[in-house]
Amino acid sequence: MYTTLLFDVDDTLLDFGKTEYYALNETLKQLGLICTDEIVKTYNGINVKLWEKYQKGEITKKRLVVKRFELLAERYGFDFDACMANEIFISNTSRGFFEIDGAKDALIKLKEKYDVYAVTNALLKVSTARLKGSGFYDLFLKVFNSDQIGASKPNKEFFDVVFREINEKDKSKILIVGDSLSSDILGGINNGIDTAWVNPNGKTTDLPVTITVKSVSELINILL
Repeated sequence: MYTTLLFDVDDTLLDFGKTEYYALNETLKQLGLICTDEIVKTYNGINVKLWEKYQKGEITKKRLVVKRFELLAERYGFDFDACMANEIFISNTSRGFFEIDGAKDALIKLKEKYDVYAVTNALLKVSTARLKGSGFYDLFLKVFNSDQIGASKPNKEFFDVVFREINEKDKSKILIVGDSLSSDILGGINNGIDTAWVNPNGKTTDLPVTITVKSVSELINILL
């Protein structure tokens, strides 16, 4: 049925939670501060809300990455420069790549039958470093990044570029695989392609998802 698979990266192939925890700990340490689980949780909440605003076009990525540290500093009374904190964090994030169990082996097997591409909203510098460091980068025919495209998932402008540049032109033969309902799944639905929701925690949704799996590894039994 399908010839082409579009893969999200963070929390689909790579564990961004572990990366974020590692990077924030290292960043605060370098700033002379102590990181706690509460601080990580607070940062995560701030970051998620800002990325949701980015997907809606309510904030630029350039502003987002600094704003998250401004809000964190405000919350805990930290005295650091938010721009500098972000630069340190990005550097640490680029070195943090933790594969979700079985994801690479699954991608290698799927690649034998399907054209596989990456579609990500992550920062270009960080995303490229993490994909290369983890050994995923060369498995894709192309990596589509919102920084390069100038638009993000789930927006039509992002997918228009993807559809124009991939080999397959029949949308009925394209499947997007991702964990995010707001960017991957909604992006697929709104742009006329089938969706595979990576849902390890058994969440529910009213969106008309085509396939639901706990991990990318489960796609092997479905697609091969």
